[in-house]
Amino acid sequence: MNRKIVICDILQPYLRLRSSVEELITSYDAMPAGEEVTFDFSGVKFSSRSFMDEFYNKLIVERHARVTNMTGELSRLLDAVKATQVPISRGASSQVQIQEVENMDELTLYLNELSCL
Repeated sequence: MNRKIVICDILQPYLRLRSSVEELITSYDAMPAGEEVTFDFSGVKFSSRSFMDEFYNKLIVERHARVTNMTGELSRLLDAVKATQVPISRGASSQVQIQEVENMDELTLYLNELSCL
């Protein structure tokens, strides 16, 4: 069964803060396990990119939620957020050299050498 959460029933029609997604997560997590959940954007007039980024990562990616009734502008914002996601690296992908110095003079010398590279 598909459950619907109407965003404007929980939040204001202007979605500005990343932290607001927590209220939607609470509503999602209250749904029976195994149910497909769709977030209804009816009445939403604005979303910041930071809100949409958090919504995308926490609800669409992690919890496999769906969306409906997005305006064209909101849909394009969600597409832009999707397109700019970078996969999280698990573990070190490169070796980093740590340079220890004894004093400020050594640090200055080391930084000067780096600037010449």
